[in-house]
Amino acid sequence: MELKKIEIAPIIDGVKKEQKTTYLELQKSIPKLEDELILKNYRSYIENKDIKEKIKKILLANGLCDEKNNTYVIFLELTKLIPYIQNNYNLILLGEGGLGKSSPFTTVFPFNKIISGVPTVASLRGSEKDMKSEALLEDALLVFEEIADDVSSKGSIISLLKTFLASGRFPKNNREEIDSKCSIVITSNETSSINSYEALKNKDIFSPLPTGVKDFAFLNRFNGMLPHYRSLIHKREYATSGEAIHCLHLHQIFSKLKELPNKIYIETSDKFDDRELGKINETINGFVKLFYIDKEPDKSFLNFIIEWAKHICSLTNPRIALHYPFNYNSIGLLSELYFKQKQVESICYLSKDRILIKYEEYDCDGYNAEILALSGFGKSENEFDLDFLKCHTDIKTSLIHLEKLTDYKLRLRLNGNLATSRKYNKNGEFLNNFDTDHEYNDLLISLIDYQSKVNSPPTQIAFRGVPKFFEKVINTKIKKIFNLDNNKNPISKTCYVVNDSDIYFLNYHKIMTQK
Repeated sequence: MELKKIEIAPIIDGVKKEQKTTYLELQKSIPKLEDELILKNYRSYIENKDIKEKIKKILLANGLCDEKNNTYVIFLELTKLIPYIQNNYNLILLGEGGLGKSSPFTTVFPFNKIISGVPTVASLRGSEKDMKSEALLEDALLVFEEIADDVSSKGSIISLLKTFLASGRFPKNNREEIDSKCSIVITSNETSSINSYEALKNKDIFSPLPTGVKDFAFLNRFNGMLPHYRSLIHKREYATSGEAIHCLHLHQIFSKLKELPNKIYIETSDKFDDRELGKINETINGFVKLFYIDKEPDKSFLNFIIEWAKHICSLTNPRIALHYPFNYNSIGLLSELYFKQKQVESICYLSKDRILIKYEEYDCDGYNAEILALSGFGKSENEFDLDFLKCHTDIKTSLIHLEKLTDYKLRLRLNGNLATSRKYNKNGEFLNNFDTDHEYNDLLISLIDYQSKVNSPPTQIAFRGVPKFFEKVINTKIKKIFNLDNNKNPISKTCYVVNDSDIYFLNYHKIMTQK
């Protein structure tokens, strides 16, 4: 029997009400796959697809659109599938209401137990008075929805859960300890205003959680925290058309992937201890199994997932600094997802959430570069820059024009070179060396100085990058144009473009935050 594929439009909340149907209602007519054919069929389904197409198909099965959601949302939603694929894989979902924290578990893949609030000890381990009573911790996946700070009379569940999260064992009916592969997901609404990644490390975001849960020793037993704030994710965009694997078959696939062995992808780290590295490796293995089954993943994919796994793990640990998910290790996969077919000259980060891609050729409208926002934060920065252009016509001649393409993308003409030498090719390889540029320019300045002293014709060799003395000229000019006279810090080189005749400015959000 082949994988059952269905049109996704009627599956999930978010489309028109008259189309709304749950997977459970559609499931009645779907026969299960034969056990021995599950992975064979799935391998056949994904083996000739590139990673962009694979991600698109899995998102469609989750009712989501790949093109309308930003990078952060895409991997946030994919991470929610890992508890189905990895044994004892635990997540905290925290943030504002109405952003679909638990929708995969309640609407799309309802093959788990949903518990409202805080369960009792007896329900988790089974009643000691009834040896036949059900123990929730024997299930494959438990979802605790909207845990409130009401555990004063149920405090003992914290010690039970803490022990179970660490060992994967619990005392069945309060007697003999048994092993369990149960994964646990905790969700809770949290209404703080989050305007930066750093705010996610503020201990107050865990305030809605029960007293014992927000203890570091408890949080550190989770594989990660998935933050749901409008400022970070903007919104989840549902798909209204497309074809995807039916959830019943996909859940059978998840169960088979769970049986595959895990590998160690990261052995040592200066930042994470052995326990945290174990959690990070579990996240990496879940993603690799989902998209590559038992084959080695592409390097660009693995590099990105390592950064993502470190990011969500760092959010549960107040001891360590926040790990940003988007850096030069991420560029290879971003290229696969967004500009693989284009001839890219260089890529650089304008901020933690925006990258600038300069192409080798101009398009038919005369544009040769794009700014891609990777999250809701990046989208806000894009909007700031567009508004800044509209409101500052007095300095328009010094600004690079930007045009909106989509919610997350701007395009521009980059007639010149971005001053920063932190540039990469689309595989994530470093293009320039900052120190070497300075050494070269210092030698060139020495040569020019010598030639002037001996009345020799000046050299025709050009500077590489931006010489130090020119940086001072640029900083003086930019502070005057943007009214930053009181700022003594040098302006970031991601904020200006140098060509043969003049200097032009962009990345206005970063400039103005230095006021």
